[in-house]
Amino acid sequence: MFFDRKMSLINFSSVFQHLYVLYLEMCVDKNPQPHLVPDAIGSLYHLKFLRLRGRIHDLPTSIGNLKNLQTLVVNGYSCKLPQETADLINLRHLDARYSESLKHLSKLTSLQVLKGVYCDQWKDVDPVDLVNLRELTMCSIWNSYSLKNISSLKNLGTLRLFCERDELYTSPFPSLEFLYSCEKLQKLWLKGRVEKLPLFPNSITMMVLWQSRLMEDPMPILGKLPNLKDLILQEAYKGKEIIEIKYGGALQAYVKSYLIIAKPPISKLGQWQKREVKARGTSWDVKSGDLKWAGWIKYERVRKKGKESHMKETK
Repeated sequence: MFFDRKMSLINFSSVFQHLYVLYLEMCVDKNPQPHLVPDAIGSLYHLKFLRLRGRIHDLPTSIGNLKNLQTLVVNGYSCKLPQETADLINLRHLDARYSESLKHLSKLTSLQVLKGVYCDQWKDVDPVDLVNLRELTMCSIWNSYSLKNISSLKNLGTLRLFCERDELYTSPFPSLEFLYSCEKLQKLWLKGRVEKLPLFPNSITMMVLWQSRLMEDPMPILGKLPNLKDLILQEAYKGKEIIEIKYGGALQAYVKSYLIIAKPPISKLGQWQKREVKARGTSWDVKSGDLKWAGWIKYERVRKKGKESHMKETK
C-alpha cells in the first residue's frame, strides 16, 4: 500500500478493521522532509505484521496499541521508535535502525529476532529477560564498548556484529571472549578488525570473518571447531602463510582478497596435512596437499561453467 496525504482522511479502524498484514510504503518525492506515519495506524488492533518503508523520522506513540503485533520492520533511514514500542508484548521480530535508545527493551520477552540496534544503545540493555532471542544484529561497535552482556542470551543462535570502520581500520572490536559462553551459537558474522581471535563454542557451524585483518593464521583455532561446515574469510588475514591442522569436520571455505578459496574433496575431510601457501599477486601457489585451491577469478570462471557453486551453498 502506498501512503499519501489524502489517506489521512480514511478511518483506518473501520476500513481495515480485520487487517493482519500491512506493507506501507510512504510516497517518495523530491521533498526532503521526512514522511509522517498516520497516528491512526494504532487502531489496527488485529495487525500482526507491519513493514514501513520510506523517509520515516519517527513512529507515532499509538504503535503501542498493537498488542497483537509480532513483526515490525522499518526499512530505509534511521528512525525514532517511541517508548511505547516496549509495550508490544507479542513482538517477535524487530528490524529497525532506531536512532535513540529504546528503554525497557528487556520487556519484549517474546522477541526472537532483533536487528538494527546500535552498540551505544545496547550497552544500556539488560538482556537477561530476553530468553527467547535467537538472532541479534548489532552495528557501529567501537573498541571502547563492552559486549559482555551478550553472553546472557542463552538461546542465541545467530549473531552479526559490525565494527565501526574508519579508513585506517584503527578501531578494532572490543574483547570477544564472551563468545565462548554462547553455547548455542551456530552462525557468526564479524565485520571489522579483530586483534586476537577468541575461543569459540563448539556449536558453531557457520562463520564469516570480514575485514578482520588478522596478523596470525586463524586456522589453528578455526580448524579445531568440530561442527564448522561453512567458513567465509574476506580480507581476514594479513599474513603470508596458512598452516592447516587436523580437522574432522566438513569445512567448506571461500576466501577473497587476502586469502584463497578452498573446497576439500569429501574423501579428504578426515585429516588436513600441513602446507604452506604463498601470496603471488592476486593468485596463490600451493606447494603440497590434497585440497583444491583456486584464485578468486579462476573460481568464478569454474562456477560459471556449471560446476559446484559454493557461493550458492553458503548464502
